Amino acid sequence: KLASANGVKIGGVKYKIADPEPIGLRQVSIQADFSGDYLQLVRFLNELERSKLFFLVDSVELGGEQGGLVKLQMDLETYLKSGT
Repeated sequence: KLASANGVKIGGVKYKIADPEPIGLRQVSIQADFSGDYLQLVRFLNELERSKLFFLVDSVELGGEQGGLVKLQMDLETYLKSGT
């Protein structure tokens, strides 16, 4: 939702869901490819940081630029309540 609201396109996405922790949380690791112009990606990252949903950005890698289109690979993680 945040990506499309900022004109950012999502490429491939991989999810890895860990076993539940004793405290009732389950870690979800996300690897995703994003593309857009520089300003769109900056706005997307800003909104991701301010989102009410909890995301940890583990890494951001520049995948290249071609014709004004910038590509990023990101590793993120979030946590869900066990059983959801």
